[in-house]
Amino acid sequence: MIVVFAITGISGWMQKKAQDAAAKERRDQDPASPPERAEPRRQSVAQQVETVAGDLEAQLRRWMQGETSPKAPPVVLAETPRPAPPVRVHRVNQTAPVPVSVTGHAQALDTHLQQSGSVAKRANELQRAALHHLKDSRRAGAKLVQPGAVIRKSRSREIASAVDMLRTPRTVRQAFVASFILASPKGLEG
Repeated sequence: MIVVFAITGISGWMQKKAQDAAAKERRDQDPASPPERAEPRRQSVAQQVETVAGDLEAQLRRWMQGETSPKAPPVVLAETPRPAPPVRVHRVNQTAPVPVSVTGHAQALDTHLQQSGSVAKRANELQRAALHHLKDSRRAGAKLVQPGAVIRKSRSREIASAVDMLRTPRTVRQAFVASFILASPKGLEG
């Protein structure tokens, strides 16, 4: 691993040296041509931190000496007034109220109250009958079943023992191995 890194580093250094030599030759041959721009090197994080720290120190020195840095003019955002939304006018056709006979409403209300009274009496009677039926069934010893309750049939002993055996990982492994041992030979299949 170290050898690979060393070879990579040496080859990079040799390529850079060859490029520098080629650039120097070109400058020597044509002195009137402008110097070529070298590719900007990436600064390490430490160098970037040092430059930022140096800028901050210079700025602090300027402030301590009383110099002020020019402030950028404030940005003014001009808002254009929005036009008012159009007003919707709803016109209502007004008609004269229709005269209603009070006696007709009173009779309808009276019949409605009589019907609701008879319905309330019937509901009360049904509730009493249901309560009486429940009391009688409890006295007789009947079991009440909750609505939504699931009634399960009892399992046979063999099924219950098989389910209990398969609940532990050890017995599942044993059953798996037994199925391979007791299975028919592969040569006889097919």
